[in-house]
Amino acid sequence: MTSDTSFSLSVIIALLGCFVGLAGWIRGRDTRIINDSEWKGMVNAKLDMAIGLRKDHDEL
Repeated sequence: MTSDTSFSLSVIIALLGCFVGLAGWIRGRDTRIINDSEWKGMVNAKLDMAIGLRKDHDEL
């Protein structure tokens, strides 16, 4: 192997590592966004229910 071949192989391996790391970061970010959305949806549903109970109480 010549030094040019080993250099280009090293660059290819480094670039692949960057792409794998970036893909992992994006996947983790998407998972976190989905979990946050589910949590916010549950909180909003509970608040809507509490407001509905308040309105029912006021009507009684």
